[in-house]
Amino acid sequence: MSYADKVFIEMCRDIIDNGTSTEGRESASEVGGWK
Repeated sequence: MSYADKVFIEMCRDIIDNGTSTEGRESASEVGGWK
């Protein structure tokens, strides 16, 4: 699995956990903080 796949999965989990709206959140930087 590539890093991009991991980022996509993490973004999906974030949406599932927090709802479909990502406005006002720094989700990209949060995802970028883990490897």
